[in-house]
Parts: sequence; C-alpha cells; structure tokens
Amino acid sequence: MSVGQRKTSLIKRETPMRVFLYMQPKVIKYPREDNVLVNIVMEHPLRPITRLSDKRKPENVINVNTFDEEKPTFSITLDQDAYDDIEACIDSPLTLTLYEQLIKDDVSEISHESRSSQKLQGKPKAQGYLDLIHYFTKKRVMLNVNVLLYPLDQSDDKITCKMVWDIYSLMPLLKWVNLSNVLFLTFTSIYNIDGTFLNDYQKLCSALSLRINSSNKKDRNDKIFICKYTGFSKEIIIEQTKFYKWENMKDPERNNGNSLAIFSENFNIHKIFHNVFCSENFNFNFWSIDTNNDYALVCNSLHRFILTDKMHISLEQYLANGPSEIIVDVFDESEPDKILLQGVIDLSIFMYPNVTACSFVVDLQPPNSLRRSSVPSSPISPGRKRSQSSPSPKHKQSEKDIVKPIFAIIKICVQAPITNAPMGEFAIFDTNSINVNMTRDIYKSCGSVKKGDPSTPSKETLCVQSYQLFDDNILQLKKNIAEGKLTQGDAKEKCCETRDMCDRILPLIACDFNVRYPTNTNTEFMDLMTTVYRELVDRSYQLINANWGDSLLNSPIIASNVQNILADQISLAKYMRAIGNWDMYQCLLRRLKDQFSNSSMLRFYMFIYNLELEEYKSARDYIQKPLNEQGQEGQLFINVCRIYLDYIKDKKDPEIEDKCETDLLIALRNLCEIEQPELAVGWMLLYCLYKRYNYQPGISYSRWQYENLIREGLFTEIEYLPRSLWEVFNDFKPFVNTVKAKNLWKGINLLLRLGLYNFAQLIYYEVIDDLTAVERYILNANFKLITKELEYFAIVNKFPVDKLPNSAELNAFVNLANGNIEYVRNPYDSSWIQYYASILAIEGFEDTFPFQLGILRYAFKMLAEKEFEMAITALDYASDSYGHGLVKSVVKAKALYYLGRLKEAELHLADGTNYNLFLPNVWAGLALINLRLGENYKALECWKYARSDPRFLIDEEILAELSKVDPDNINLYVDTPTLK
Repeated sequence: MSVGQRKTSLIKRETPMRVFLYMQPKVIKYPREDNVLVNIVMEHPLRPITRLSDKRKPENVINVNTFDEEKPTFSITLDQDAYDDIEACIDSPLTLTLYEQLIKDDVSEISHESRSSQKLQGKPKAQGYLDLIHYFTKKRVMLNVNVLLYPLDQSDDKITCKMVWDIYSLMPLLKWVNLSNVLFLTFTSIYNIDGTFLNDYQKLCSALSLRINSSNKKDRNDKIFICKYTGFSKEIIIEQTKFYKWENMKDPERNNGNSLAIFSENFNIHKIFHNVFCSENFNFNFWSIDTNNDYALVCNSLHRFILTDKMHISLEQYLANGPSEIIVDVFDESEPDKILLQGVIDLSIFMYPNVTACSFVVDLQPPNSLRRSSVPSSPISPGRKRSQSSPSPKHKQSEKDIVKPIFAIIKICVQAPITNAPMGEFAIFDTNSINVNMTRDIYKSCGSVKKGDPSTPSKETLCVQSYQLFDDNILQLKKNIAEGKLTQGDAKEKCCETRDMCDRILPLIACDFNVRYPTNTNTEFMDLMTTVYRELVDRSYQLINANWGDSLLNSPIIASNVQNILADQISLAKYMRAIGNWDMYQCLLRRLKDQFSNSSMLRFYMFIYNLELEEYKSARDYIQKPLNEQGQEGQLFINVCRIYLDYIKDKKDPEIEDKCETDLLIALRNLCEIEQPELAVGWMLLYCLYKRYNYQPGISYSRWQYENLIREGLFTEIEYLPRSLWEVFNDFKPFVNTVKAKNLWKGINLLLRLGLYNFAQLIYYEVIDDLTAVERYILNANFKLITKELEYFAIVNKFPVDKLPNSAELNAFVNLANGNIEYVRNPYDSSWIQYYASILAIEGFEDTFPFQLGILRYAFKMLAEKEFEMAITALDYASDSYGHGLVKSVVKAKALYYLGRLKEAELHLADGTNYNLFLPNVWAGLALINLRLGENYKALECWKYARSDPRFLIDEEILAELSKVDPDNINLYVDTPTLK
C-alpha cells in the first residue's frame, strides 16, 4: 500500500461521511373521531430523528388530523460504514406509536407548541415499526413499504392503522463494509420454575455472554457481553402469546408485551420441545410437563445482529479453535452481580456443514457459590395450576420420583452457515421487493442442515410408495370385482379405474424399471415395456390369488401370522444348526422354501441370515433384486446393509483397508443427510465415527438428530424378525440408566437383530463405560464369539455379584458365555459341559429361554454319551417357547426310547406332530416304536407318511434300530383295526 493510499484509508476511518435515510409517509388510514387529536410518534432508542421543515414543528410527530396538508418528511442521520450505527438499526427497529387525545376546542386553534406537549398527554392506542435492515447496502435504495400499527389493548381490535411509506437514501449507507450474514438470538421461556422462585424474583433478567477461548485459565473465565433479555412473565404454557417479539421494543409503560405491535415471528406452541438440542446424558423429561397447567417464565424475545465479512470469518475461526460457549446468566434486575441461575450453550454444532439454526435446551443451575433456595416443583405445586382433574401420566414412572430440572430454550439462527464463505450483500437483501419483511423471511429460512426438504421424499422412498399405491389399486380392483360393483353399465367407472392404474404404472417405470434397464432406442423401450408387463402381471397375480406368504397382502392378520410362522421356524432352524442337529435344520429350511417360495418376507429373512453367516455373496445377490422382490421391511434397511457389505469388503482388502473408515463416513453421511434422514441408527453410526476422530461438530449434530428422532417416536424398527445368532448364543440385556446409553442401545439392538455385528460393536464401544464389569464381560464374550475373534479372549469364572438382586441371572449368563466360548474352541472336548451344567443348578427363573442354547447343547451331549436320565432332566429344564416344544418332544422321546420306556416315547414323539411342520424322522420314529410295540398297522401308516416325500432321507440311527428288529417276530399280515 502506498503512502497516499494509507493516508486516504486513515482519513476514511477518522472522518466518516454523514449520510441520511429519508422517510416520507404517503398514506395513513385510520378510523378516527372528529374530536380526537391523533399523533404518530417516531422513536428510535439510539439515533435521533429529524423532521425536514422550514417551520418549527415537533421533530418526530406526525399529526394525522392535518397529515393530508403537511405530508412531512423525516430523516435519520447515520455515519457511513459505522458499525455502531448499523448495529443500532439492525437490532432496534424504528418505533411508530399512535396516540389519541380528546380535544375540546377546534383543532385549528391549538398551537404547534401545545400539540407537541399534548402528544405526551394522550393515550397510546396502537404501535408498529419500520425495519431498517434492508437499507444498509452499497447502493442507493428507495422502497415503498406498508406498515401496520396494531392496537396495544387487545380488546381494541378495530383500530389498526395502516401506513404507506417511501423510504430512500441519496447516498449509500455502506461504502467499504461488506455485510455477509444475519444472526438471531431468541430466548423463549424458562421451565420447571417453582412457585417460591417466581414469587421472590419478579424482575428477572437474562444476559448472554461469549466465553473467551484461551489457554490461560484466568482469561478463560472472561466473558464478552452479547445481549440482555427482560420482561419475563409468569404464564401457563399453553396460554402464552404465540409469537416472538423484539426485545428492544418492549415497553412496560405501554404494556405492549402481548401486542402484535412488536411482533417479529410466530411459532407453534405444540412444538416448543420439538427438534431441540439437549445436553448429553441429561434427561429433561419433557413428557412430564403439562402445557395446560404448568407455569413457565415466558420471554419469547429476540435480538438480531448482522455480521460483516470480517466478523463472519472471525466467528468461524473462534468456533473452530476449541470449545466455544455462550454463558446464560439469570439474575434479578436490582442485583445484576448476583447470578441466580447459570447455564452453558455449546456452539460447536454450528461448525457442522450447512447448519443454520438450533434450539438449545439449557440446563440452569445456581453457580458454585450459590445453592438453589427451593426444590424443583412437584406435580401439584405453585409451579402448576391446580385443577380438579389431572390427566394420568403416559409413563409408568411416578411423577413424584421424576426429576424436573430448571431449563431454558434458546434458539440461535443464522441466515447462512458459519462454515460457508461470507455472502455478498445482495444474497442477504432483496431490495427489489415492494414489501420486505427481513425478519420473517430470514428467520423462516433458518433451519437445520440442508438434508433435503422433508416434504420431498428420497427417490427410494418415492419408489416404495409408488409400489404400495400400485398394490393398493390392484387390491381395490379385486375387491370391486369380488363385490360385483363393476358391471357392463359401469363404463365410466371402468374408465376412471383404468386411468388410475396408468397413473400408478408410470411412476414405477420412472423410478425402478428405467433405472434397471436404461433405454436409448425405440427397440430397447419396447423391450422395457415387455419387462414391465411381465413383472407387474406376475406381481398382480400373486396379490389377486391372495398368496398368504406374501408380505404385501392388504391383511394385517394374515401378514402377522405369516411373519410369526417364518420368524419362529427360521429361529428354530438357527438353534438346530447351533447344536449340530443338521437333519432338522435342513428339513426346516427346505420346508420353508417350498411353502413360501414366493414370499418376499422369507427372502428378506434369509438375506439377514446370510449376513450373520458371513455369506456376503448371497447377501449381495439379494440387494441386486428389484425393489418389488425385496419386501417393504427390506427396503427400509437395504441402504444401511449395502453400506455394511461395502465396509466389510473394504476391511478385508489390505490395499484399501486404511481408507475403509473414510469411505464409511462418506457413505453414512450420504445415507443420513440425503437418502434416509429419519433413520436414527444411521445417525448413531455417524455419531460413533465422529466420536472416534473427536470431531465435535459432527458429534453434536449427529446426536441432535438421533435423539430427536427417538424423542418424536420415529425410531425405525422391525416388529417381526427371526431371532438373530446373537440372541441365539446369548440374549443378555444390560441395565443402562443414562440417556445416552438408553438411546444407543436401541440402535445396538436393531443392528444385532439385522446381523450387522461390526456396526453394532462400533456403537457398543460408546456405552461400554456405562456397564458393570460383569455386564461388559458377558457382552464382550458374545461379540468375540459372533465376530470370530476368540483367540485371545480370557475366560473368567467368577464375578462378585452375590449381593446383587439379579445375581442368579448374571451367574447363569456368565456360565452360558463361558460355555459358548469353550464349545467353539473345543467342540469335541468336555470342558464346556460344566458351564452348561451349572445353569441347570440355578432355580427361580420364570422362563429359561435366554439359556436355551446351553441347555439344549448339554441335553444333546448327554444323549450322545448315553446319559439318558440327565438328558431328560435338561430337557425338562428347557423352555417350550417359540416352537421349542417340538425339539423337546423329539429329543426326549429318543432318550425314553433308549431307556425302554416305549409308551412314553410314543406320546412325546406324537406330540411333535402337532407343530404344523412335517418332519419325516418323527414319523419314522413313530413307525419304529409302534413296530416294537406290536402295533403293526400304526407302524405301517406312520412309515408310509414318513416316506411320502422321497427327497427326505430317513436318519441312519432310525434305520439302524429298524435293522435290530427281528423280522421273525413281525406278523406280515396287517389288517385294518376294527372301529369300536
């Protein structure tokens, strides 16, 4: 920079140019009486207003009675580029107050001086404001603005005054300063304040200050004042005004706190706790707040600030350079140094890309030097309006035991993300608009990350909905035909039905078929239409014929029955595989595939099973299937499963193993922010990845997302699923009592049920510190078992849990975990037997099903070692739940057979035929037993049934026992028994 340029720069800073903003009222519409003097007073708390006139007149008063003759013009004097002036006008609109005063003499006889004095003696009737924000630009501005003055008394609903203004500047108000962002700070209310607090502190104030980031501990306690809020009022939550107001326009003398005169933006009273960001591990129990009866200290006021480009960059640097916090102090106006309540707002969330707004729930507690003088309000206390009938709580927990912390909700909103480059002034201000409301327009534009408009579903969601509409239309047509509603005379209705069907098919072509089979020529398009016809006809055929195995049937009773059957039988098959009963395992799966060959639900369940068994090739084949073959439940989680498969693939590839987590992070961000923003488990995974790399903005933002989804009841789950291998091995549920652990365990449980074990383990590491030593051991053992990482796992036999109320259950789970590990490590050794046997010695369980695998493995081992009585004892201990009575009956019958108790064996084996499942070996066993009992006819009938399907081979053990039967003792003549 040259010397001349430097001098010029210094002059610009030292002697700023004076500029003027001119304001000329053009029209005033107000229904006044003839004997009433009406004045409109213009006021600004920080800048003087001048009236342009040759005669001496009140400088800031408009006489409505003589307005048509005078048509005054006013100006407000500002320094060009002076930030103090900019800030003063941005946060404090120019106030217009209408006064009325009865006059006894003719208006013309009243002097100008008396009018000036009488304006203060009149009664304020209405008020409004001029927002000056959009005049701070680098060009001359002239706008035509409509202003409404609303009644200060809400009962005077007919005295609204309408004004039309011309506002302009002959010189730009800015020359060198670049405005780049708008910031709103809104203090809504303080909740759970008890009655004693309300009565003692009627003049509460709150101040927001920025805590300084510094390595120096002394400097770290310094604060930079931001703004102050006053005028808190005690109101029942539901009865408060439903709009935010300008803090700097509140005037206790004019009592305008509840008037639209200082209105800035409205809000939905029923969503005051919606999409809020809470402190981690802090339960505010929003559900316990009764908005119809509970009181709150209501403020609902906002401050507005504008940032220059340099301030925008400095703020971004401040937020990026470590912990960034706003201190919230609550105090009595008469004793500002005595802080009554204090809270902290963590601003790191604004460093996450595209975040523009967040409502913070601020826990307010007395500073360390003070103690709260009274306890939080009880359910019926001075903090709640007394009523004769109180609604019953929706939660089981007694309200007397609920902690009700004092908290405030403060919303921070910026027009553009802090992480973006500073915007130009024309991106902020739309000066071409005739009626500009910058507060409303900018405030409404403030939202969370631009992850897609919730009203605009993702492509996958639209495709799922399109298939559902197609199915519904087919079923409706079927219903109409079945009820005889379509006759030859219904040509018009048929035409409508046909057109409606066309409207259902075209979206399917766009979202699915044309994606799978892109076309470039007419021939390819004709082939595509053939494919569309073939697939949709097949789909319709299944629906019309009421294929009860298809999950898309419009019958919840049938669908739930099918789901139960599939879930129970696949679960049973998993148990049979785990205990080594391959015959029953293969028989179960073969029968399922035969009976439900067209079921998309079965395909989805087997896809999950392939994930559990690490048969990833088969799992990928399922993902490549068309959407209509994946089933509705599969479509919900297909994206996260695809990400899991890619992650496992990359993890096993040594060339890209180092960047697999980076790719996972990218994929999860795309899933959560674009594809499925309401999938809470996706945000949990993203949270854990951010936590691993200590990325605080991502930690805060992802937690904000999944906590709100859970709070709003939007956590996506699947009601019917087969038991996962995790549940088969050890379905231990730890006791978690922190908010964080409870939320994350929902995600862990869902991922475990889906077979995404590596993802579940990723979240598990975030809750492990909240568990006891014995809980960690049980869960660690199961994770090592399920992920095949048992090489260095150390067995622990005993934990000090004897004094715990659930000590027996914990010991049983420890023995089950140890038995499972030893069984996998040494399946042919007997070291695991002692652990499973220890479970049988524990009494007092309502249901032993959580330990079913260990009990069945022990029973089968005893059967193999010919310890038949011990096998029967173990089977008696086992549970009958979820179709396991079949296993118990068959295995117990086998033990009884070898003990020679054939009649008992027959009864138990016959009981195994009552489970709606054909097992050839059960019928072959019955044939063997009846043959030995001399019931040749029964034996023959059972054998014929056992051999009804030649694909199923009879167990070698049964054939060996048949070979031991002496044919000489069998009567070859078999006659049908006579009926008695």
